[in-house]
Amino acid sequence: MLLKALSVSVVTLFIGGCSGGGGSNGGSSASISQLVKYSQVPAGTSITFTNAQTQEVSYTFNESNKVTTSIGTESSVDFTGSVSDTYDASGNLTSSAITSSEGTSLTYGASDTQAGWNLNQNVSLLTNAAGSEYILYSNPTSSGYDYQNYGVWVTGKGTGSGKIGSISVGLVADSAVIPTSGTATYTGKSAGFYTGNKFDDGHNENTEYYVRSDVTMNANFAAGEISFDTSNSASTNDFVNMYRIPSDELNISGTLTISGNQFTGDISNNDSLSGNATGRFYGDATEVGGTFFVQESGSGSNKDTYIGGFGATKNP
Repeated sequence: MLLKALSVSVVTLFIGGCSGGGGSNGGSSASISQLVKYSQVPAGTSITFTNAQTQEVSYTFNESNKVTTSIGTESSVDFTGSVSDTYDASGNLTSSAITSSEGTSLTYGASDTQAGWNLNQNVSLLTNAAGSEYILYSNPTSSGYDYQNYGVWVTGKGTGSGKIGSISVGLVADSAVIPTSGTATYTGKSAGFYTGNKFDDGHNENTEYYVRSDVTMNANFAAGEISFDTSNSASTNDFVNMYRIPSDELNISGTLTISGNQFTGDISNNDSLSGNATGRFYGDATEVGGTFFVQESGSGSNKDTYIGGFGATKNP
C-alpha cells in the first residue's frame, strides 16, 4: 500500500462517468442530469469513481547509485480503476484509496504526510511514513477543477523495484454534450515522472525527476481533433528544496482524435521521445484530462521515459 488508510465514517456518494459514444471504457451508467461538482460535495463525504483512467510501467532502481536501471513496457491505457476520496470543508484531501486498472493499490490517511509540491502548490505530495511510496495528486479546489483530478505515483522506493503510474479521474462527460462544430481552447497543468539523460545538471544519467508543465489543448470539433501541447516544463529531483531545472526538452505535443467523450493520439517531444496521450472530456465538456506516456525508441531496457497525468479547463 502506498499510504496508511485513515479509518473514517462517511456517507458514500457514488459518482460514475456518463455513458455515450465514447464506448464502454469511457464511462458508466450515470446520466448527465447527475452532475455534481467537487465544490457541491459535503465535507467528509466519500466521492467514489469506478472508471478511473490509469497507465503503469515497472522499473528497477540502483539504491547505491540512486539511478533507474530499467524501465519496462507500459501497460495499455485502461478505464477500470477505482478511486474513493474524502475532502474537508476547505477542499483539502483527508483520505484517498486508489486501485489502478492494473491492480496497484494506494491509500492515504491522517497519519501520512501531505504537502504542497514545490513545483505546483495546487498539486499535493502524499507520502507514506517510510518514504517508500508517494503520489503527486492534483487538488480540484485549488486547481480550479469542478469535475476531475489527475496524478502520477511511484511505489517501491527503497526496495529496488516498483511501479510508476498515472491517473485521470472524474465525472466523465456524456457524449451527447460534446460539440460537433466550433472550436475551444483548454488550458491547465500536468505532473509527470521522468528518468533519462536529457539534463546536464550534475546528477548521474537516469536520475529520476518530477516534472510540471503548462498544458494547452485546442479542439476543432467539426474536424474531430484536439491538439495537445505542453510548455514551460520544469523538473526537480528534490521534493523539499526549491530546486528546479528548466526542462523544455520535455515539452511534448501532438494531434489527438476525438471519439465520443474520449480522445487519443500520438505525441512526441520532436526529438527522441514518442508515445501516446489519451484523455476524456469531463462534466459538461468544459474540462479535459488524461494521461501520457513517451519513451525513447530502441531495444535497451533503460530507455529515457516520461509518464504523467494532466487536467485543463475551457477558456471563456
